[in-house]
Amino acid sequence: FTYQEGRLKIQLAKSFGFCWGVERSINLAYSAVETFPEAKVHITNELIHNPMVNDRLHSKNVNFIRKDEENVKDFSDIEEGDVVMLPAFGATLDEMK
Repeated sequence: FTYQEGRLKIQLAKSFGFCWGVERSINLAYSAVETFPEAKVHITNELIHNPMVNDRLHSKNVNFIRKDEENVKDFSDIEEGDVVMLPAFGATLDEMK
């Protein structure tokens, strides 16, 4: 698809996908489920704002950390031996602790 207005020309890419970093983080999340089959796997934030990806992670039993009524993340479901993934963006110092 091409749109042109005067000297401005916009071309929509024939194919597109996720950037390398997003693709890698999604693959790491899937790998964590396979690498630690006996552990509960948690993610503190969405890796990408894509409902299909997030639904697939949910279907693989990856838990997204819930927020309480004050919009604070509730880590009370995490137990010793669980795997917690922190995305490269959006993790606070408190979450890392």
